[in-house]
Parts: sequence; C-alpha cells; structure tokens
Amino acid sequence: MANDVTRTSLKRPNRNIHPVDDHQFVATFRFEN
Repeated sequence: MANDVTRTSLKRPNRNIHPVDDHQFVATFRFEN
C-alpha cells in the first residue's frame, strides 16, 4: 500500500497535501482504474 501511495503521489499536481487526502485519492484512483 505504501508503494502505491508513493507512486500515485508523484502523479498528483499538488504533492503538499494531507496524508489522509492522499489515501482518499489512492482509493478513488484504484477504484476508477
């Protein structure tokens, strides 16, 4: 899971975001793809 968060975070336009939002983004990203 940590690796998924790291790779996905690199794709984010704004990497200065709360970790909770990062996890939410990952959940959405994995769900949509």
